[in-house]
Amino acid sequence: MKTNFFAVLLSLASLAANAQFKAGSKLITGDVSFGNSSNKVEDKTNNITTVTNGPKQSDFGISAAGGYFLNDKLAIGLGIGFAVSTSEEQLDPNTTSETRSNVFSISPFVRYYIPYNEKFAFFGDFSLGVGFGNYVDKLNVGNLTTEQKSSSNILLTGITPGFNYMVHKNIGLEIRYGFLGYSSLSLKVDGSNPGNYTKVSTTTFGLDFGLNTLNFGIVVFL
Repeated sequence: MKTNFFAVLLSLASLAANAQFKAGSKLITGDVSFGNSSNKVEDKTNNITTVTNGPKQSDFGISAAGGYFLNDKLAIGLGIGFAVSTSEEQLDPNTTSETRSNVFSISPFVRYYIPYNEKFAFFGDFSLGVGFGNYVDKLNVGNLTTEQKSSSNILLTGITPGFNYMVHKNIGLEIRYGFLGYSSLSLKVDGSNPGNYTKVSTTTFGLDFGLNTLNFGIVVFL
């Protein structure tokens, strides 16, 4: 989740106005992320037009977190999440492939708030997340379907910037977008015979501005 993270110098008055940001108070937040993509390929040769459906993908995620303020800017907490992704591709007129994944994650975090005034505040999350996923790949050829299962372990650590807008004394709307950090994915694909498998490990470090990093949520301060 990456938005332009503005560095703002704040007065003591604006800090005092945000009574919800104080030592000993708590926060509860939840958010939803989603995305859909599809494409179509059209080929015209000798006045004959052929249209093929490209990959279609749908993503949905939901998460919740709770935190505790150590002072008027810094909070620590724990988040959990669940994500579902499905994709489908037409390989030829008689063949399609389908993939479905489910991922559960848990993520301790540290959040630092920079209030701007009574209603607006910027924040940055530093988190260390672990996730566990299950995947099913299907290949449909005519009336024949073959299926392959796989599983994954995911490690994700980095910084996520965000923005909070207070709609009530104790209720805020937040937007998080972008991610800067490190990720590691270990994917285990089951073989055709029991006990056989293929394992692939991938590590990445960088900046991600993809729409899949855009999240909207509601936060309650107690």
